Parts: sequence; C-alpha cells; structure tokens
Amino acid sequence: MTRLIVGLGNPGKQYQFSRHNLGWMVLDQLATDLNLQWSTHKYSLTSKSPDLILAKPTTYMNLSGQAVQKLKAFYKLDNQAITIVYDDYAIDFGDLRIRHSGSDAGHNGLKSVIQAIGEDFWRYRIGIGPKPEYQPTRDFVLANFSDNEVSSLGSIIPATAKYLLDTAQPADTTLRILDLP
Repeated sequence: MTRLIVGLGNPGKQYQFSRHNLGWMVLDQLATDLNLQWSTHKYSLTSKSPDLILAKPTTYMNLSGQAVQKLKAFYKLDNQAITIVYDDYAIDFGDLRIRHSGSDAGHNGLKSVIQAIGEDFWRYRIGIGPKPEYQPTRDFVLANFSDNEVSSLGSIIPATAKYLLDTAQPADTTLRILDLP
C-alpha cells in the first residue's frame, strides 16, 4: 500500500526554521535519508518512491487541507494511508505523540486537514512546548527555535524520520524522541 506522509509548515525563508515548520524539517530529513528529490506541484512540494509519497503543502499552514485533499484524490488514497506530521505547543519539547483520529486540539493546520478529508488519519505530533503563558500562540509557533532547542533538533528530527519509516503499523502512543535509538 502506498503511504502519504505530509509535513505541515509554511513556505518562505522567514518561516524556514520556525517551530511551526517542524513537520517540513522532518520531511526534508526523510527525503534526504531516502535520497529523494523534491518536485514542485500546484499545492505542494512532493517527493516519491514506489510505495511512499512525501508532501509539504505550499498553501500555508492554515490551508493545508486543500493540498492534502488534492493529493489524496490524485493518488487515490484512503485516510488510513495518510500520516500528518506537525508541531504541537501543548506537548513537551522532545516528545512525540502518535494518534489515529481525534480533534484538531487547536492546531489550525490540522483543523484544515480534518475539514478537507475527515479525522481518521494518523498524526505524528512533535512537541515544541511548553509555550510560555505570557506569549501569544502565534508569536511562539512562528518564532525560531532557541539555541538550546536547535542543539536537540539534531537528534529529534532524524529520530522522528526513522520512526516514521520503521513503523508501518503505528499505534496510539507517546514517546520521548530523545530516548529513541
């Protein structure tokens, strides 16, 4: 069965290293690990192997569902073959929560995906929190990672990418990414 793994993020250099682009960062790692090249399509950057499609929507985070819906229809996939990878400020930095189905938990990119295709797909929520109480959510997620966080990303991103590839049949779980081999 062909799998579609979508990393949520925003196009543009100003967002390249922001917390909100962690999904894109993981997809870039996957493409590198698999020696795949990115191609530009109307709604996304895609990269393909015979049984795996990687996609980074270029519709901006809050409209990600448009791209996911188009990719699902074009490749004739059901939701069970779709995994969405994205940041979550309600989860501690360095944790990975895997869930099938559920709500958007206040994440506008995920809300867009649910509105477009329903809620029965896999989610890999990568913790970027906790968000400081004083800081508006938008400012926090669109800010670049701190220096301390950047040093950990060198482990978090490849470990998440490896886990995505090694786990064809995921289960609902929460993991400490930094503890993965």
